[in-house]
Order: sequence, then structure tokens, then C-alpha cells
Amino acid sequence: MKRGLLACGLLVACAPPVEPNFEAVRERVAARAGAPPLWNRGGPEERLIEETVRELLAAPLDLDRAVKIALIHSPELQAKFAALGVAEADLAAASALANPKIGVGLGLRADASGGPIVQGGFALGLASMLTLSARRAITAERRSELELSLTHAVLERVAEVKEAYLAVQRTTALVDLADEESHAIDAVVDATAVREQDGTLDPAEARRVLARLELERHARLDADLALVAARERLNRLLGLWGGAIAWKLAEPLRGVPSDEVPLDRLESHAISARLDLEAAKHRTATVARTLAAEGDLGWLRSLDAGALVRLEEGGSPYVGPSFEIELPVFDQGQSRIARLRNELLQRRFEVTELAVSIRSRVREEREALVAARRRVVHLREAVLPMLEDLTRVAVGASPEARAHGAEGRRAALGARRELVRALEEYWRARFRLERTVGGRLP
Repeated sequence: MKRGLLACGLLVACAPPVEPNFEAVRERVAARAGAPPLWNRGGPEERLIEETVRELLAAPLDLDRAVKIALIHSPELQAKFAALGVAEADLAAASALANPKIGVGLGLRADASGGPIVQGGFALGLASMLTLSARRAITAERRSELELSLTHAVLERVAEVKEAYLAVQRTTALVDLADEESHAIDAVVDATAVREQDGTLDPAEARRVLARLELERHARLDADLALVAARERLNRLLGLWGGAIAWKLAEPLRGVPSDEVPLDRLESHAISARLDLEAAKHRTATVARTLAAEGDLGWLRSLDAGALVRLEEGGSPYVGPSFEIELPVFDQGQSRIARLRNELLQRRFEVTELAVSIRSRVREEREALVAARRRVVHLREAVLPMLEDLTRVAVGASPEARAHGAEGRRAALGARRELVRALEEYWRARFRLERTVGGRLP
């Protein structure tokens, strides 16, 4: 009896853990995003998250705060964290020993005595025991793949938050410029009216100018709507609603830094840092191990072994071993082997394709960053100074000169609007390059 209990205890001890290794995900994300995620499983963790979000929103929202809120409060990320727990439970079930089987049969002797016969048996999947080591190695590869894939998905969300925050900065700047443009339009309207009155501008031409200017006032409505859309997209990514959406922007759109980060050797850095590429390699290794296990097991995959007990009235009890195996008559496993071989080829080519794509995207986005920086510098140092010179009007200038000065102010505001878009494109290119190289530029 004690031996049986000991055996049962050993079998239970062989059960694999079900708790996912979320700490590995936290560490990788923190190293690349600057802040760790938090898995909301209810109870104290939920209260901690709500308190942290309130503290972060108590001050104006900057980019770092937005990223921190997304990592702990985004419903989509929380769903992905829970999916890791679901996958871990499936992996634990796949790597566990098969449960033993017990059978009991009752019957009567077929001779004249008609005595009762009791037969019982115990069987354990021998194949499950023989493949335990291989299945747990496969599970380890699959677990690494899941953790790396989840970390990559979290970093993708961080990149989306950065771009959404950038859109809020851009649209806020454009709303401010739209206010200035409205005042500039008022100045042009006044100058046009003066020229029409003193006869230096044809009335029909004056009406055309005024109609065009009034149409341009609609730009403010477009800017307001774009700002609402940008804020709401960021609210969705952060999981905010109710009073939490009344946050204030902490910082305007930044200019380009004086010194650019080194952009050489980015390809090799991306290949070593991209977690989705590492996950793809583990996915390939999983298929390779599964194929090796299938080939090693052969016909033993359905072998069960156990003990048989038979009791008859008036007879001696019978105890002996029992074996059961599936006869590979119709299905000899060739289709499984063929499928795994082709899947292994597929996975290997997917790894190669992803590596080629990463290198290509790094080169493309590196050039996009350089071009965006050049455009910002050209607008800031060449275009804007020339247009701002046109806005200067001498005291006592003629109505025509004042009209030209008002038009010059509008042109300068248009160039500032282009500078805002160029700055957004620069930071968007930088964020995309960070995303492509795996989190942070070296």
C-alpha cells in the first residue's frame, strides 16, 4: 500500500508547472521600453494599477507616462497576458504523463459450475513515459517562442503609443497655427477692403480674394476634428475612459536633436535584437524536435503496458503483465512525418524571409530618417527666414504693401505648418526605425 502511494506521489510530482513565466516578459520589455508591464489578475494588482494610472494622469501627459499607462492599463495587452496563461496550461497538458487506466470485468464461467470470474487490469501509456523527455524539450522551445512573441507584441503596442502621442502633438500644433492663420486672414481681408475702397484693386478681384479667404477658414474645423481623432486613438491604446480622458498634453512637438544617433551597423543590431526573429527560430526548433521524436518513437507511439489480475471461484488467482499496441496496418505514420518535414522547410524559409525583410526595412527606414531630418533643417534654416522677411512692412506703407505683408504672414504660417508636418515625419521615422531594430536605437 505504501509503495502504491509513493508511486502515485512520484507521478503527481512529474506534473509540469502551469504558471506562465511572465517575469521573463517583464524584464525584456523593461529593458527595451524603459518600463515594465503589469499583469492584472484582479485583487491587489487591479487596485495597484488603478492607483498608478491616477498618479500618472495627475500631471500633464508626456510620452514616458503614456507608455507606462499602456503597459499596465491597455485592455488589449491584458488580454494577451491572459492568453499566455492559456497557452501555458495547454503546454503543461501536452508535456504531462498520460493518466494510468484501470479496468474491471465481471463474468461467469461457461462450464457447468457457472462460477463467477473477476478480472481487473492496470495500464500505463509506455509511449508517454518514453517520450517524456522529448516532449518536455519541445515544450521548452514552444514556451520560449510564446514568451518572445508576447514580448514582441508588447513592444509593437509601445511603438503604436509613441506614434499616437506624436499625432496628438502634431494636431495640437496645427490647431494653434490655425488660430494664427485666422488672424492673418483677418489682416488680409482688411487690407483687401482698403485697396478696393481706394481703387487699387478691382472689385471683382477683391470678391474672389475674399471668397477664397473665407473658404480657408474651414481649415480650423478640420484641425479641430483631427485633434479629437488623435486624442481618441491614444485613449483607446491606453484604455482610458470617463474623466481620465481629460488629460493635458505635457510637451509640444520637439525639434530634431542636434546630434543624430549612429546609424551604422543597424542591420546586425536588428538581427540580434528582434524578438520576433528569435521566436521564429524557436518555432523552427519546435518542429525539428517534434520530427525527431516522431522518427525515434516509430511503432511504440501507441504502446501501453500494465498488469492483469484474474480471480475465479475455486481457482488460483492469476497475476501477470499485459501489453497493448496499435497495429500499423492502415496508418503507418508516413503522413505525419511528411507533414512535419514540409513544415520544417516552411519554418526555415520563414526565418530567412523575416531576416531579409528586417535588413531591408532597416536600410529603408534609416534613409527615411536622414531625409526627414534634411527636410526639417531646410524648412527651418532656408524657407522660413525668407518668408518671414516678407512679413515686414514699413510704417506708413501703401495699402498694397500692407496687403503683400499680410499675404507674406500667411505664407510664413503655411511654411510653419509644413515644418510641423516635417517634424512629425522625422519623429515617426525615428520611432519606426526603433521598432524595426527591436526596441531602442543602439
